[in-house]
Amino acid sequence: MNIGAKRATNMTFTNGNKLISLTVDNGASTDFEPRSGTMTRADMRCFSGDNDITSKVFSSETDNDYDIVMGTVENMAKAISWLQLSSDPYSGG
Repeated sequence: MNIGAKRATNMTFTNGNKLISLTVDNGASTDFEPRSGTMTRADMRCFSGDNDITSKVFSSETDNDYDIVMGTVENMAKAISWLQLSSDPYSGG
């Protein structure tokens, strides 16, 4: 998706009713931080059915469903490990 200088893409990985949503963009557009020419900022979310369970998968200390999970190699490995589980320990919502 291109909107002016904004560049963004979203991809999903699914296994049954479990889904990882990974969004990558080229940064915020502020007076202090101009957009980058490369897409280097990433955020991921984990869903079980319609429930956002990102904070449970990543054992968020604040248990805030809106905590940002940076799209690092380590975080992606943790999300993929959850996605590959034969059962979903967080399916209760």
